[in-house]
Amino acid sequence: MLARRSTIATERLGLREHHFACDTLGPMNWGIWDFLVFAGMLGLSWAGIRRVRQKPRPRPYTAAWASVIASLFFLVWANLAVGVIGSEDNPVNLLLFLPYVLVLISAYRGRGQPAVLARAAAWAAGMQLLLGVLAWSLGWESRPFIWVFTGIYVLSWLFAAWAFGRCSTEYCQSIEKSASEMPQSRERPHSVESRGS
Repeated sequence: MLARRSTIATERLGLREHHFACDTLGPMNWGIWDFLVFAGMLGLSWAGIRRVRQKPRPRPYTAAWASVIASLFFLVWANLAVGVIGSEDNPVNLLLFLPYVLVLISAYRGRGQPAVLARAAAWAAGMQLLLGVLAWSLGWESRPFIWVFTGIYVLSWLFAAWAFGRCSTEYCQSIEKSASEMPQSRERPHSVESRGS
């Protein structure tokens, strides 16, 4: 009897979660073109992470960029599928990409310096929070989902700011110095052998 009641309660809970997801995200009818775009997004994200890892970088620096690329991936996916603010046809959703424009411009002008990127990521977190407040207060988005989305993305920007900021300290500078000295130590035995011959 208790097992049957628990099964019924679980089924009701599952139906409630299903209805909540449908009301929050809306219907998603994917075609072949959508899957091709999704595959292209995965390829570009992987290429971006590979680009960051080409040079010997400290782990916090790579983790910060991985967080930025992953959050951008999910933002594009959500906007193409159902939209974050309203529907996917709402042009207001383009405002959500402003923090990424800020960070990319800072990365270009600052030549990828961690201190510059840490400040840019902190400003991006504030911009993300402001966009969430504006979307709710101006009536662009009435679903409570906007607060969940804003909170997750603000935390991701704060993590990136912390990771980039850690790389501007002596911790990452010492790691970069040791990484740059490793190839030199490997080349020394070859040079000694060439002199001996």
